[in-house]
Amino acid sequence: MNMNMATSSGFCSGSGTVMMNGFQASQNGFCVLYLFKGANVDTATKYGFALVGTLLLGLVTELLRVSRTFIAARALPGTASLHPTLLDAGLALIFAVQMMVAYWLMLLVMLYEYVIFIFILIGLGFGHFIALHLQRKYLASSSSSSTSAFAAASGSPCCGDSGASAPVGDKMKVMSHAV
Repeated sequence: MNMNMATSSGFCSGSGTVMMNGFQASQNGFCVLYLFKGANVDTATKYGFALVGTLLLGLVTELLRVSRTFIAARALPGTASLHPTLLDAGLALIFAVQMMVAYWLMLLVMLYEYVIFIFILIGLGFGHFIALHLQRKYLASSSSSSTSAFAAASGSPCCGDSGASAPVGDKMKVMSHAV
């Protein structure tokens, strides 16, 4: 945690901190370090870009999750003819990218900057809204296994689904008992 008060931009003070003492706003407080060294959010413009970027990270996390569902259900054009090994490799790559973005979101929550936290929630919520719309539009009319695949991929945004190793049917049984 770097709380060097020597630097002041008028928007915030310090050279960038990664953990504040409880939730607070950056404006008129400590400047935050946005994920990478040198990415100090020390002006109102940078803060605005950080908020938009945060919202987009939440949205992308959910869209990556739903894209895995569509590919697993072979609901996207061109996926029906893919070799199963190639399909699995693509799904694994998308999952890895989804987890990377989700862990970035976790690190942003750990900034304890409440406006960034709210934008994470808005991004995840809006992304989930879009995912539900896409599921209803494209998967509801296809087989029940497609819908099950969607439900099985609906895990935690930071840590994936809890039944990752279970077959889709087993995941649905576990999920129905959890409700």
